[in-house]
Amino acid sequence: MKDKHQLPIGIGISSILLIFVILCLLTFAVLSLVSANADYKLVKKNSAHTHEVYEAENSANELMDKIDSILKSTYQSSDSSDYLKQVQQNLTSLDGISFPSKDQIAYEIKVNEHQILQVVLLLNSEIKKGDSFYQIETWKLINAQTWEADDTLPVYTGDN
Repeated sequence: MKDKHQLPIGIGISSILLIFVILCLLTFAVLSLVSANADYKLVKKNSAHTHEVYEAENSANELMDKIDSILKSTYQSSDSSDYLKQVQQNLTSLDGISFPSKDQIAYEIKVNEHQILQVVLLLNSEIKKGDSFYQIETWKLINAQTWEADDTLPVYTGDN
């Protein structure tokens, strides 16, 4: 007599194959979720940095607008021989302004704890009607801290 409840061998192999496919799909779903979460965190970090840079750029432009109005009023009220001296005297009222040379104006705007927006303006000594009072010589982000290499990783150097 044969047992009527015995299953054919084909059902066991197809079940194992089905379980394997489901586990593969589940693994890919989890990996996709982890990757999407990492991408989301990176986008938020990048967005925050971009916002900080734009805020610093706006502050630098506002300060440059103040400098421009002071340069205009100084140009209109002084003669050309002592224009640069008058500019330096009139710009001392603004915070953060420095004069690397007699014809340069420099200032820095803090972006975050790691970066600074550095601006250097080159003053035009001979101004004709329609000319600008300065040229932007430098407008760049610089690191506020010095970079230190992380050498704590034990790397094989070949010495025994």
